[in-house]
This record gives sequence, structure tokens and C-alpha cells, in this order.
Amino acid sequence: MDGNSQFPSLGSIRLDVPTPTNENVLSLYCSVHYIVLISVDHDDLPDGGSGHFAETVRAMKKGKPEIMAECLTSDFQGDLEAVSMLANSGLEIFAHNIETVNASREIYEQSLSVLKHAKLSKEGMITKTSIMLGLGETDDELKEAMAHLRVHREPKRLHRFDQQADRGGTICS
Repeated sequence: MDGNSQFPSLGSIRLDVPTPTNENVLSLYCSVHYIVLISVDHDDLPDGGSGHFAETVRAMKKGKPEIMAECLTSDFQGDLEAVSMLANSGLEIFAHNIETVNASREIYEQSLSVLKHAKLSKEGMITKTSIMLGLGETDDELKEAMAHLRVHREPKRLHRFDQQADRGGTICS
């Protein structure tokens, strides 16, 4: 078990392989019912990596239709077509984290737009976000972010980032 989770940790597999049908990836998900694909920024790719994620979700669903898939993604640089493509790939949960500081107002609004668009792209799509804490945000910034997420009816989690230990932990869900 992962120290921060009530669920067993199966480890991680790098998805920077030529195809999302890589046997290592497909064999991993055969024993699970819910899988979370986590993205780093892929600003080097035209679609921000959304196509790779969409193909991976479709491949998993083809092999095991009942598996639930969640993707924790970047904002795809605000590319709402990339958001729609992923949302309509068979994905159940679209997750994207927001920051209240160290992000321009434009990037903050872009994150909110991405979450809203994912929800509107597919009926029944669940979206969620975590708000990163411990990066110098003010109480007012945190209150504003929570108010914005409340308007969009986003499930939210507060996540404290410990810069000293380079690790974090959930403090409130």
C-alpha cells in the first residue's frame, strides 16, 4: 500500500512508448478495475499528449470495457479540441489540478475553462481538481479558487506541497 492511499499501489509504467497498446501497459490494467493515467506537461506535442491518452483509454476499454479510467492532465495549453478528444475517448473522470499562485490570471482561467469544457464535452463526465497549497498562496487566493470551483460544482481536494521534503500530502478532501 502506498503510504498516502487506502488503495494498493501497483507502481508506475512510463507511457512514453511508441504506442498505447504496449503489452506492459495492457497487462497491468487486466488485474485492476480503476486506473489513473497521470500526465506531465507535453507542450512539445501538438495536442499536448491528449491523443496518446485518448488512444490508451480506447485500447484499455477495448480489452476490458468495464474498467474505469481517470486521466490527470495538463491544461493542453487551453486547446479545447484536445480536451474534447480525451473526454470522448471512453474516459470517466477528467482531472486537472490548479494553482492559486505562480500562475498568471490567464493560466488560472484557462484551467477553469479546461475543467468546464471537459464536463460539457460528454454527458456524465466527472471532473475533479486539487488545489496546490504551500506555494505562498494567500487566504484570499484560496477562498477565491474555492468559490470558483463551487460555481462549477467541481469536487476539490486541497493538497499541501512540502517544499522542504519535496513531497506532499492531502490535507482535506
